[in-house]
Amino acid sequence: MYLIKKFYPSMLILWLLSLSITGFAQNNLVITGVQGMYLTKISEPILREAYQQLDIQIKVRLAPGERAITEANSGNWDGDLIRKAGLEKKYRNLVMIPVSLVTAEWVVFSKKRFPVHGWKSIRPYNIVIQRGLRVAEDGTHGMKVMAVTSIIQMFKMIDIDRADIAVSTRLEGTITIKKLGLSGINLLEPSLQHFPLYHYIHNKHKKKVPELTNILRNMEQRGRIKAIKEEVLNSLLGININR
Repeated sequence: MYLIKKFYPSMLILWLLSLSITGFAQNNLVITGVQGMYLTKISEPILREAYQQLDIQIKVRLAPGERAITEANSGNWDGDLIRKAGLEKKYRNLVMIPVSLVTAEWVVFSKKRFPVHGWKSIRPYNIVIQRGLRVAEDGTHGMKVMAVTSIIQMFKMIDIDRADIAVSTRLEGTITIKKLGLSGINLLEPSLQHFPLYHYIHNKHKKKVPELTNILRNMEQRGRIKAIKEEVLNSLLGININR
């Protein structure tokens, strides 16, 4: 009888502890993002605020572009911060949340000056891109391309004349040049391509899609997404942007 009385309280404690751990796991998601990207820094607080309305805390894990999306698709992590629309066709375990968080405008940076007329116009040059960013990889396919791990490496290669041009988003390139204190590198117009970016979550969380979509739409309509973007940009470099 003594053993039974001693046994049951112990089991009860273990059961309550397991419920607590399970609840903690269910209310915490690990979301991946591309390391070294300012667009990631902008989208993170937007999603953090949105998930908080679902009583979910997110932890962001940064990784190189291809690894990040692969880990999210495999289910090792719970989603990807921002990617272009249509990636669910290749990464079939991911579900897109149909509310744009930021817009990526892809442009050319170079010490040279020449007119840009789409991707074909950069074919004659030695190009450097960031590895794992599908837009840059697809746009420069078949060209003379060097792929590096980070955007800082990209612009250092332009600075020391190891490459003729860097392909990056307008935001990433502009901030990186300012951060590194580089001079003589031009942003060439017009842009190569621009499109909105969206949040993706693994399909094991697909029940959250309708509610998360509604929350983000509400934030968009109230101007909250725009306000967060401006706050982050101002804190990064004192840049006031009206995009």
